[in-house]
Amino acid sequence: LQKEVARIEAAHTDWVVDYSPSRRVGHSPISAFIKVERAVPMLSLDNTYSESELRDFHDRVVRDLARRGEPGASSDADKVVYVLEPKIDGIGIELVYTDGVFTLGTTRGDGLIGEDVTVNLRTIKNLPLLLKQPVDLTVRGEVYMERPDFAALNEERLSRGEEPFKNPRNATGGTLKQLDSRRVADRPLRVLLYEVVGEMAGV
Repeated sequence: LQKEVARIEAAHTDWVVDYSPSRRVGHSPISAFIKVERAVPMLSLDNTYSESELRDFHDRVVRDLARRGEPGASSDADKVVYVLEPKIDGIGIELVYTDGVFTLGTTRGDGLIGEDVTVNLRTIKNLPLLLKQPVDLTVRGEVYMERPDFAALNEERLSRGEEPFKNPRNATGGTLKQLDSRRVADRPLRVLLYEVVGEMAGV
């Protein structure tokens, strides 16, 4: 099917769209990544390995809810409910869709300013280039490598006499900073999206 798409697009260049599967990989390297300032800061998650720090966090939540008069804010701390979910240990990214088309992808950077890695993100096969609805949407998530894919990548590097990567997260971060998207396309990157930023326009 991809060969058929390539044949049709070669015969009808005016039919080529940004979300075509033929556009996932760029044809030439870029010279540098452009800095992008975001309106809503992209904060990092904190961690703890101490029960006392976790209790302190809970106490701060209860106090903050009480100060704001939120539902569930009372001296009865049991009314505060938490949702727990696994964390993918990858590289934080932000994606922008315009009229349902993927138009911009940035790294977290310092939270306020990230780097435009759109060309590299486009190579990730499970990242949708076109949404089912023509909405304006900003989402955040993680780019990562699964451990079996990481192990296979390192075996391939060793077979070529190259240094293996230390861990999946570092390999993912280094891959996203490649200036040649053709090299990125050869790496087993995946994306998990979990947060919508602001409101969806067009819904």
